[in-house]
Amino acid sequence: MDARVSGGVVGAEAATLTFMAGAERRSSPRPNRCSRSWARGPCTVEEAGAGQAAKIGNNMILGISMIAVSEAFVLGENLSLSHRALYDVASTASGRCWALTTNCPVPGPVPTSPANRDYRPGFAAL
Repeated sequence: MDARVSGGVVGAEAATLTFMAGAERRSSPRPNRCSRSWARGPCTVEEAGAGQAAKIGNNMILGISMIAVSEAFVLGENLSLSHRALYDVASTASGRCWALTTNCPVPGPVPTSPANRDYRPGFAAL
């Protein structure tokens, strides 16, 4: 079985993690009470390796989204648009995405974003 998680420290604290699991069909793991208390929904269970594949795809989407959001803020700055003004528009229009509303790359608009915590890491891999 392979299992991955998305949501970071903020997601763990808010019990909104997403679990991505893969296992041989005969194993058929089910999310237990403990994992349900940390997650917004049940695990995704497919063949072994599916958890890693889902995590890679999810991270690719996030990475591309973060680049777009960051570039939009640089463009806004160059056009004398405040971070707040761009955030207020984009977070309620077609630019809305997790990278903007949860992980906003500039200080100010999203109090829980890393930008408002001096970009301190949320956790470390050993």
